[in-house]
Amino acid sequence: MKRFKLLIPALFIGAGLFMVTGCGDDDLSAPSIVLEGDNPQIIDLGDAYTEAGATATDNEDGDISA
Repeated sequence: MKRFKLLIPALFIGAGLFMVTGCGDDDLSAPSIVLEGDNPQIIDLGDAYTEAGATATDNEDGDISA
């Protein structure tokens, strides 16, 4: 019975903490992806292609480039 009396308040505290920390604002803005290099890229037939790369940034996570 003593364990039951301790379990109920612990459950309420845990549920309260979950509700407080889980109610954040949604991230509604999309990340920004920027392609590097010339625009337009001109590649002659038979020439080797080298990827110029890209960068991706997010307002909450910062640089998310892979």
